Amino acid sequence: MRMRKIMLLALILAAPAAAAETGEPVWPNSTLFEQAPARAAARPGSSCEAAELYVTRIAEDRAPDVVELFADDGSVFSSLPRYLIGREAIARQYANVHNKGAIPVSYMETGKECAVTIAALLESREPGGARRYGIISMNHFKLNGAGKIERLIIYVRPDALARMPR
Repeated sequence: MRMRKIMLLALILAAPAAAAETGEPVWPNSTLFEQAPARAAARPGSSCEAAELYVTRIAEDRAPDVVELFADDGSVFSSLPRYLIGREAIARQYANVHNKGAIPVSYMETGKECAVTIAALLESREPGGARRYGIISMNHFKLNGAGKIERLIIYVRPDALARMPR
């Protein structure tokens, strides 16, 4: 539990620094970007490779294909009111997921765990305002010995879903 808290804090603190390093404009709350942020890549051979496949499939609007990345008894917990247990429940839920354009901003790994910060295009809150990219979620993956996703916890930014383009 302590390691998860450390990983979460590190990701929160790293996101603005990563944006600054890539030359992207950082907005006052450090989660909005004028242009698409640089796409991060998982380290080859790391626990983040499964997470990278997950994000890629979501970004390509292939969410139903993510189920094969999960263990038979895999689970998904989200800040949305859903808790999914098993591939069948995960497949039913992901058949309706469309988040084309998800961008992994950072990966952090430790052993069989990986945390990913994800950005996407957001609608402006101002009439006629420019659309911006913003951090929408932080996902924590835990893999089993076979490299399948055993548990996925999705921390969704509270205002992100309302600002996603329809």
